[in-house]
Amino acid sequence: MIKIRLLAMLLAINSPLIFAQNNPELLDPRIRYGVLENGMTYYILHNEEPKERASFYIVHNVGAMLEEDDQDGLAHMLEHMAFNGSDNFQGKGIKNFLERQGVEFGRNINAYTALDETVYNISNVPTEKPEVMDSCVLILHDWSGSLTLSGKEIDAERGVIKEEWRTRNNARRRMQKALAATTFYQSKYAERDVIGNMEVIEHSPYSAIRSFYEKWYRPDLQAALIIGDFDVDEMEERVKRILSGIPAPTNPAKRVEYTVKDNEDLLYQYTTDEEAQYVQYRMMTKYNTVKREDKNVDYLKDQLIQSLYAAVINERLNNIQQKPEAPFIGARMGYFNIVRTMDAFVISGTKPAHIDLLGSMKALLVEHERILRHGITVTEMERAKINTLKSYEEAFKNQDEVTNDRYARIIKDHFLAGEPKPGISYRLEFVQSTLPGITVQDINTLVQS
Repeated sequence: MIKIRLLAMLLAINSPLIFAQNNPELLDPRIRYGVLENGMTYYILHNEEPKERASFYIVHNVGAMLEEDDQDGLAHMLEHMAFNGSDNFQGKGIKNFLERQGVEFGRNINAYTALDETVYNISNVPTEKPEVMDSCVLILHDWSGSLTLSGKEIDAERGVIKEEWRTRNNARRRMQKALAATTFYQSKYAERDVIGNMEVIEHSPYSAIRSFYEKWYRPDLQAALIIGDFDVDEMEERVKRILSGIPAPTNPAKRVEYTVKDNEDLLYQYTTDEEAQYVQYRMMTKYNTVKREDKNVDYLKDQLIQSLYAAVINERLNNIQQKPEAPFIGARMGYFNIVRTMDAFVISGTKPAHIDLLGSMKALLVEHERILRHGITVTEMERAKINTLKSYEEAFKNQDEVTNDRYARIIKDHFLAGEPKPGISYRLEFVQSTLPGITVQDINTLVQS
């Protein structure tokens, strides 16, 4: 233990601050990072899990929040349209080309739309043929701003979206929608749920989806993420050659970040649904997300302190839930990002059959109050530190097993929200150097705040 602590002290002197000065983006130095003249960002990383395969992603800093009322649901519909024709791949050309390379639609060719982002991916592409690599980058090019959006295909997709809405219209979605006005108090977030308004989907003119596409699908709001078993220099040349041809926008619309309004008094709401299979409760203490420019080494330390606190309180809750007559089940406490501009400390639990709702909720809130009044113990903190360090050591040991798609999900958050992604080597050194200096008082101060 003494040797480990001495090592951690040396690392504190020699590693994190120096790294931060040399790399203000706090980005893994193995990643080739750049911005093209048209504004498109790119990330390229050599990775051999799996060997001789690559994944191609295009991330749009665009989602349902940017829709006008007469476009409600069209951001998601547009995601579907990306597979229905583009300048260089007519009709089902993207799907047909990739399937000839052994890339399976739905499994390796996919996309999703969220409130603040839209992401398309091609995964598990064989890397031995340069012309296939060129074509995959060309697909990213077309997804960026060269979709056909023919009236015939738009009409065909309306029925697909309506069926998706029908299959997803379950108790969980209905209750989340009913609670949105409170969760996202006086915010546009309460008005959008991605899949949208079926009246708009069914009857909107072609111009509505085309207008959304032309306004928001542009290189200054996009990033290409390419990870796989290839030569990074060659891939960067390919990216510059193909993606630089996308025209930069003229007089682009401002990408607005929507906030959730503060409330003076406690907001309370409940909802029921005849298909609901359990009773769950949740209390959120919301606060603004840290600004992109402030996500630095201090931010990493704050995250580490938050994770230690969550580890301690959730170990307490898990111990209670192991008892036969536990007053709550599935209970968790911790810090979460809710939407782009709002984080929250969340207390949540589920009522077991043998206890009434108020009794279950009160028992969980008592555990939170216990920490507020008495803090955590040194023993709990040291156990959380040991487990945290072990998890980072394990991640470091297994870093060669991280898949291309896992790396893509990590890198995505750097582009969209400026989240530090300095790599596991730096993370481990940072944790080793920072953990010894974190005290019980640091955690108790966090709890009181």
